[in-house]
Amino acid sequence: MVHNMAPFIGACVQSLQWTDGIFIYDDHSTDGSVEVAQSQSEIPIKVEYSKNKESLRSKIIDSFKNHNTDGIAFSIWHLYDEKQYIHFWETKINGVDMIDPHTRIIKKGRHFVPLFEDGSHPILEPTKNTICFHGPYHFHLKYHYKSTLPNYSIYFLPERPRKEDVLSYLRPLPFELPNDVKSAISLVDWDSLPPYKETPHHSSERVKFTDPREALIHPKDKNI
Repeated sequence: MVHNMAPFIGACVQSLQWTDGIFIYDDHSTDGSVEVAQSQSEIPIKVEYSKNKESLRSKIIDSFKNHNTDGIAFSIWHLYDEKQYIHFWETKINGVDMIDPHTRIIKKGRHFVPLFEDGSHPILEPTKNTICFHGPYHFHLKYHYKSTLPNYSIYFLPERPRKEDVLSYLRPLPFELPNDVKSAISLVDWDSLPPYKETPHHSSERVKFTDPREALIHPKDKNI
């Protein structure tokens, strides 16, 4: 994702010349970012241009106009397909209902802390000064039904989830999937994804809930 990154994007694409290709989503750059990237790359660059001028960037800028704001957290929509997502870890932060919230934008000085007692799942813990957005802003594709990526973070699902494993947690998206996300999904060559054989962590000691409603409680709320 690019917005007026001409001073940096050349070095960025040069460092990616070992890949088969680069995808750039340009969010209304006016400094020739795309042209700089193309001039510095010997491998193919696929470019898509944002059609929505009301981008998330304006929301971020407005949020930090309040000098007390220390970060922004988003609900995460773990997409199963274009109509459904895997629903778990409901919670409320600063009065906002959230689903599996992740703090993604922060001021300097913030540090990761483990979510679980075993030291795993490091998170940027929200504070009373964290702005929360619950809407169509943050999506994960690693649990898409066509993905070959192993499950390494949702501890109550198997390492290789099947449809019957996630069926109890599937819910319809409460909004139309944004066109740029639809486009990204269509660009993935799902059939050529490699068969990943190992997971980075949490491949053992899986917990399977007897009641799917147990998965709705966020771990931070269970510790209260």
